[in-house]
Amino acid sequence: MSEVLCLKRILRCFEIALGLKINYHKSVFCGIGLSDLDLHEFALLLNCKAQRLPLNYLGLPLGASPRRKKTWKPIIDKFKMRLAGWKKRFLSFTGRLTLVKAVLSSLPVYFMSLFKLPEVGNGCRIKFWHDKWGRDISFKDEFPRLFQLSNDKEGSIRDLVEIRGSSYNWPLTFKRHLFEWEKEELLRINGVLRGAPAFNLQVNDLALWSAAKPGQTLVSIFYNHTNLALGPNAIFSRWVWINYLSPKVQFFGWLAWRNKVKTLVFLQQLGNLDRDSSTLCTFGKSQQESIEHVLIFCPMRNECLFQGSQLQLQDLHELIITRLAFWYKAASKRCPFSINDFLSSFPQIRYCLGASS
Repeated sequence: MSEVLCLKRILRCFEIALGLKINYHKSVFCGIGLSDLDLHEFALLLNCKAQRLPLNYLGLPLGASPRRKKTWKPIIDKFKMRLAGWKKRFLSFTGRLTLVKAVLSSLPVYFMSLFKLPEVGNGCRIKFWHDKWGRDISFKDEFPRLFQLSNDKEGSIRDLVEIRGSSYNWPLTFKRHLFEWEKEELLRINGVLRGAPAFNLQVNDLALWSAAKPGQTLVSIFYNHTNLALGPNAIFSRWVWINYLSPKVQFFGWLAWRNKVKTLVFLQQLGNLDRDSSTLCTFGKSQQESIEHVLIFCPMRNECLFQGSQLQLQDLHELIITRLAFWYKAASKRCPFSINDFLSSFPQIRYCLGASS
């Protein structure tokens, strides 16, 4: 009780010193390991509400289990609200791109600042069955039958291990005697445990990102980690989202990469054109108007672009790099590279620009 009174006096001194007032009616007092009687008594003393975990703090679900779907539902709802479909009707392509980048880049990092990935210290804070400690999958998911029969489903690593010098023994106990096929699963999990990470009994378990590199920030780690889901496309996507290009050019490049440019073929696939409607190119009337035809093979486009000469992919490649160089030099007054540098050493320049951004 005396500690709560001291806390209230400190808050009152804060109000007097800074001229700010604390709204206790909007404040919540949350106790851990307190009885309901003590919790409500302390809340009454502070003139605020009493609440148990989990609770929301700055939009984060404190005390919630990240393994439950309902924990993530408010987060998914927030994504849907920020990316509501009606907004695209009032935003340009550049506005949509900015909105998507802001939502998909900031919100995941913000929420992942609360939910950590465990690494083994003394093993007291890591759940043996539930957490992914030193592995890509939890024991609960890899050995579901043994988990169902376990006597200690919520036990920590430290609760279930016997440390004898430098060796570890895992005396797992179950509700009944195991069948023969279940014993094979037990042998398999013991084989996995023989390669378990070493314990450090002098320190507590720490939350570390397994993909982290020295000097890398959490934001860059998480962003690069999510890009891995693109697989081989991740490399090509870096050629589309180039910071020094115009946002309209970036967006059109993305549409072309995803085959979403509204050509006649694409509009027919969407159902905007009837099946009987012609999808032949408006200029040549000889080939279907696909994204490849429009950007590369259309003879009328090539006639205008290359002034009567035949299409040469090398010429097209140099033309694209030249335009990129002009765009970048116009956007950056400190560009140390010439147009010839871009044409002769474009991969090296891209690497330098990517490292400095």
